[in-house]
Amino acid sequence: MNRLLGLLLGMVSAAAVAMTVVPEDFAYGIDIHIPAQGAIYRVSLPEQVYRHATRTDLGDMRVFNGDRQVVPHMLRQAKQTRQIELSPVEPPFFPFYRDADPKSHSLSLHIKTDSRGAIVELDQDAASASDKQPAGYLFDLSQIDDKPSRLELAWPGESPDFLVPVKLQTSNDLIHWRTLGPETTLVNMHYAGHQLVKNEIEFPATNDRYLRLEAVSDKAFPELNAASLHFPSQTAEQSRQWFQIQARVSDQPGEYLFDIGGRFPVDRLSLKLPQRNTLINGTLLSRPDEASPWMYRARGNIYHLTINGTSLTNHDFQINGGGDRYWKLQVNNGQQLGKGVPELSIGWRPHELIFVAQGQPPYLMAFGSGTVETISFPVNALLNEIRQQHDDSLLTGAEVSRSYALGGPAALQPAAESLPWKQIILWLVLIGVVVLLASMAYRLYLQMQQGDPGISG
Repeated sequence: MNRLLGLLLGMVSAAAVAMTVVPEDFAYGIDIHIPAQGAIYRVSLPEQVYRHATRTDLGDMRVFNGDRQVVPHMLRQAKQTRQIELSPVEPPFFPFYRDADPKSHSLSLHIKTDSRGAIVELDQDAASASDKQPAGYLFDLSQIDDKPSRLELAWPGESPDFLVPVKLQTSNDLIHWRTLGPETTLVNMHYAGHQLVKNEIEFPATNDRYLRLEAVSDKAFPELNAASLHFPSQTAEQSRQWFQIQARVSDQPGEYLFDIGGRFPVDRLSLKLPQRNTLINGTLLSRPDEASPWMYRARGNIYHLTINGTSLTNHDFQINGGGDRYWKLQVNNGQQLGKGVPELSIGWRPHELIFVAQGQPPYLMAFGSGTVETISFPVNALLNEIRQQHDDSLLTGAEVSRSYALGGPAALQPAAESLPWKQIILWLVLIGVVVLLASMAYRLYLQMQQGDPGISG
């Protein structure tokens, strides 16, 4: 905790250094709305930030508080994947009973299902059911799409103590069963004010339609009043935003140019050729501005084919380190696209803005400046410290509104070139030193000529 406090104090000092800029130094702003509680907030960068940023590293962006002070903030790359936690599901379940004869281990069941496979009726011998000694339970998973991996059971609070070995089996047709995992034991014990309960069964994730939980001894199965199925965490790819740009024909043969209108963190590109049944080999290049040299990004076959009514296209290109505004498709080996121009689809994930709610709201995200330089706050060290202790649970989500003008388009222009005063002063100093040395040498020469006659002879 002391380290966290030290990091926060360091960020306050850094913010004081950044006080030289004001919101009007930026072209546009977006209000950030935060909940009442929380100290550190996160929000995805809106598209407008990328369209008006003048720097590839988005260094021309600041977060201001209600007192027009810059607050500590940082950007981090969007996560490639996310964890999805599925809510538990309570499946329908049905008890079944053994024969009344304690020496018999046979079960007599008649199960009726509907067209979807859901159990709608379970009949068994009335005499065995009247004994009220369940042999186990049948769970209907036919309407569950995901694969459960844990079964949690609940029984009435007044249930007697028990310790029952059980086995879990699975089936798709209610006829053929297979064991799912090793045998386990259900426990409900009380002694001397203490309680020991084991009511969960873990098993390999399955998409079978039915589960059967059965006692493996003659002991009566506890009466259940609830059951729930739990699912393992799932990893899903973070959603990606897309937009399309039409090409502009270059002056050079076989080259097509694209201005995507901003410094988006591109990680996927897809090309749509103007004519069907076209196959070319192409190279993709990019650059941050029109004065910089082109940089290689990807190369491969690009095609749009129709075979037996089925449309075939090439896979998306994976791009690393995207952030350039200008892109070029270079068709190799003199191949032709035919009539029309290709269309470029740009896939990107927004950065996440992390900021400390220092000072009073409202908070403002200001962006787009030709004069503001990048500044660094020690927020990254703070986040690493937080992750070690609390993961990302201390980061509170925030929301943004529409953008509006601050300094306007004029703020996007770079600062006018001023006289290089530092170089001028340096040259003046050097010239002054040379003049001083020359003066001293001349005076020394005169002294030598007038003061020592032996030198001349």
